[in-house]
Amino acid sequence: NEIGRTWFPGYAINVETGQRLNIILGEDSYQGTNNGRDLKWNPTDQGGNFSSGYAGWGGRHFVYVMDTDSSHLKTLYPDGPAYDGGGTYISRLKDPAGNFLTGDNYYRELNQQVLYHAMWVIPTYLAPGYEMEYNENGMPVPPTEVKFRIRVKKPYQYFVTNDNKNNHNPRYTFNTNAIFAEYDQEFGKQALETVRVVPNPYFAYSEYENNPVENKVKLTNLPQSCNISIYTTDGSLVRRIIKDDQSTELTWDLKNNAKVPIASGTYLIHVDAGELGEKVIKWMGIMRELDLDSF
Repeated sequence: NEIGRTWFPGYAINVETGQRLNIILGEDSYQGTNNGRDLKWNPTDQGGNFSSGYAGWGGRHFVYVMDTDSSHLKTLYPDGPAYDGGGTYISRLKDPAGNFLTGDNYYRELNQQVLYHAMWVIPTYLAPGYEMEYNENGMPVPPTEVKFRIRVKKPYQYFVTNDNKNNHNPRYTFNTNAIFAEYDQEFGKQALETVRVVPNPYFAYSEYENNPVENKVKLTNLPQSCNISIYTTDGSLVRRIIKDDQSTELTWDLKNNAKVPIASGTYLIHVDAGELGEKVIKWMGIMRELDLDSF
């Protein structure tokens, strides 16, 4: 591998932006017998002391998850790069000739140009009794899949962003591709079976009524366009309603075509939805006496 890089069997995603993030790995070269000196992410299960009270932590294989923006301090520090496998961070630790910096220059650039962008630092070591597995290329792979979900509450306020798409206000996008309504004739025929009259039966009252002189029921799960015909059981037409709108319900005031309240009894409601088919519902209603003296 290129000097300064190693292989890591995982990735990090910024859930606010959808961006993949760079990851930097560290280890403790003092712990050579604890996999701390082989430039690989292969922590051990040595979670306690390593030697003479020195904390082992599995060889101190730290995982640094890096950000992509430091725009609030651009005058001091450059932005963190978009995901590039760590290439930009390596270049920041080299001089113009392409050689790695040394001494104080190295540590100054490491702190200002690289570690400043570390959002999260995660120590890693295996559970007792587990060992790293290795793939065909000799690279370490953890014996089980591990997933970290890190969520931070943020106040609703201005946050400086590079693109300024929403005047620095929080901005979120989503889609409904997985749940959007599909228009299909066969589906419409099946949906016609869900047409209902509520309440059924009607006992002199429904939740849709707002005062003592109202009588209301609703036909629900209706298609966009349909003709509704209401008959008595002997076939006499009581009311005909034509529906042609986006609503899936319709209110019937329990009156006939002449706007006269219907009598108590059983009625047949026929819904004609054209190419989608027809639906017949039997409905029973008991009407209450109109008492104008009670209010």
